Amino acid sequence: MSVKFSEFVYKRPDINYIVKAFNVLLSEFQNAESAGVQYSKLKEINALRKDFDSMRSIANVRYTINTEDKFYSEEYEYFDNVNPVYSGIREKLYRALAESRFRDELEKKTGKELFKIASVYVKTFDDSILEDLKAENHLVTSYIKLIASAKILYEGEDRNLSGMAPFIQSENREVRKSASESKWKFFEDNESEFDRIYDELVKIRTLIAKKLGYKNFIELGYDRMERMGYASKEVAGFRDAVKEFIIPVTQALNKLKKKRIGLDNLYYYDEAFSFRDGNPVPKGSPEWIVEKANKMYMELSEETGSFINFMIDHDLMDLYNRKGKSAGGYCTYIANHESPFIFSNMNGTSDDIRVLTHEAGHAFQVYESRDFEIMEYIHPSTDACEIHSMSM
Repeated sequence: MSVKFSEFVYKRPDINYIVKAFNVLLSEFQNAESAGVQYSKLKEINALRKDFDSMRSIANVRYTINTEDKFYSEEYEYFDNVNPVYSGIREKLYRALAESRFRDELEKKTGKELFKIASVYVKTFDDSILEDLKAENHLVTSYIKLIASAKILYEGEDRNLSGMAPFIQSENREVRKSASESKWKFFEDNESEFDRIYDELVKIRTLIAKKLGYKNFIELGYDRMERMGYASKEVAGFRDAVKEFIIPVTQALNKLKKKRIGLDNLYYYDEAFSFRDGNPVPKGSPEWIVEKANKMYMELSEETGSFINFMIDHDLMDLYNRKGKSAGGYCTYIANHESPFIFSNMNGTSDDIRVLTHEAGHAFQVYESRDFEIMEYIHPSTDACEIHSMSM
């Protein structure tokens, strides 16, 4: 029987129990007399972590589907407070791995990448930043709630930010202009709150970085994203290349676009409009899009066919744009069910196809990685994840 996402059981994890159970297992790991026993204890620790991660993922999805849901709003806030404690657990585990007297043997079982990840992660956490991490989490949540709260009265109906997209891409330039002005009016009306969140985030992240011994948050941010093998110098070189090679191409394309859509000048409200007779749009509802995606993935390969059937059978996609729903799109993973989950805000524009296919790239990657025993290998680094989504 297929268990659907709505039937996934959620139970708030008791962080005090998790800490106690983890400390017992960690002590047994450190006192083990062989690499085999240590590896066995590592699997037990990972089972504990999977339970926590699964509950956190379920709560996150159900909250972002409806930010006005009181129960999951409180659960989301709970994780804001306990995630830093959980980060401390990971730091202890990674430090114990790095210091293991059986490290060489463990590396043969786990691969060296786990130890590289561990060496970066231990630099990003210390007990001294526990309360600062909670403050950072609450600020990020404030931003999510603020974005989701948008109620823009346009053409007689309250619309969220995603709901404004079809009007911003309208064939009628006056509609594009007025819709864009209405959208940005929301940001203008909430300017002081956006500024407060941004200012406080800069300050708290700088404080965290300094406490950890970093020069600034940029260095800490790179380590949080597990950027190994390259640093800000290489990224600066990439930015210079974009300036030298890509920007001239985009300027040339904009000149062609201006001619194509018959305008003397391009303004910001023309940015999302591409063709005189209108932008391409999906030829059906979200259900029609999923039906066509199913056909495409079934024809693409046996693996992608198995993947898309799994996603549909278990109802692992929430695609409609609705009031109270968080903005954007993402893919997450629910370890206990070995299930990816795709979240998006379909609004009748070509982004419906692009975002679903992009997130399906992430989802297919974790679906194919779900049998890995080492949790750190379910997802690659934040940057490497985009290889799968963008190539899809």
